[in-house]
Amino acid sequence: MPRPNRSREKVLDAAAALAAERGVTATTVDDIAQRAGVAKGSVYYSFPSKDAVFEAVLADAVERTGTRLGEALAAAPAGSALRAIDRGCPVCWAGELASGVASTGLTRDRGKGFAGDRD
Repeated sequence: MPRPNRSREKVLDAAAALAAERGVTATTVDDIAQRAGVAKGSVYYSFPSKDAVFEAVLADAVERTGTRLGEALAAAPAGSALRAIDRGCPVCWAGELASGVASTGLTRDRGKGFAGDRD
C-alpha cells in the first residue's frame, strides 16, 4: 500500500486557508510553502503550478460536498430530497467549498443560487 503524501496534504490545507484569507490571485507558491511548513520544491514536487494546487483544492472540496449532499439525500424521507439538499447546503457552505467560493467573489442568495450567476 502506498504511503500517503503528507507534504501534499499540508500544501492543500495551506492553499485552502490562504485562498479563504487572501484569495487565489494574492497567494503565491512561496506563501503556500511557508504556511504548509515545506520547501517550495515540495509544492512543485506534487503540483506543476499554482493553478494545479488550487484546482486540487477545489476538486477536493467538490468531492467532500458531493459526499455530504449524498448522505443528506440518502437520509431524507421520500419526497423531501429538495428540502434535504437545502438544509444540507449550509453545512457545505460553512466548510471547504465556502472558502473556495468566497475567494471567487460569488455569494449565495438562499433560494436564488449565486449572485455571480445572475450578473
